[in-house]
Amino acid sequence: MSEKSKGITLGIFVAGIVIAILASSLVSTVISLQYSFGPKGEQGLQGLQGLQGVQGIQGVQGVKGDVGLNGSTGLMGPQGPEGNVSLAKIAGWLPTPAYDSNWTLIMNSHWYNFTHGLNTTELTVYVFHKDAQGIIIPLTPSYPNTSGHWRIISPDAIQVMKDADIADPSLVRVLAWKIPQT
Repeated sequence: MSEKSKGITLGIFVAGIVIAILASSLVSTVISLQYSFGPKGEQGLQGLQGLQGVQGIQGVQGVKGDVGLNGSTGLMGPQGPEGNVSLAKIAGWLPTPAYDSNWTLIMNSHWYNFTHGLNTTELTVYVFHKDAQGIIIPLTPSYPNTSGHWRIISPDAIQVMKDADIADPSLVRVLAWKIPQT
């Protein structure tokens, strides 16, 4: 006989049995679920709250905004009358200086060193010249590397130079106060 006339092969027979078993399982599951539901029960108690999760990473800071425009400068007030400078007037509003050179005789157009030994450049400094009539005139500070009246040259020294138009020789006095560190 030929292969076709033998009937069902073993492979087809086994496949048919597996399909029949799966189909019957599906049908029985569907039927049992249709009739298995009873009345709904009461709602149970709420469970405990879970632990808080870990905080996430902070985001990137945003871009800084534009700077606003500057306001206009106010009007300058009138200049007051020129006053006389005296050591007595200064002594009334400043404490005793940490360094006082006393009146020292110096010549024109030379830098003179006054060693104060305060070991700082953080100073408030007043330098005075006394003219032939005994009038005390403040000398102005100069900037580094320029000729001028006085300048701080180290943590322990101040240099002073008189203008050529001041009588020669004349008296100069240097007063210095340490600026407190906060």
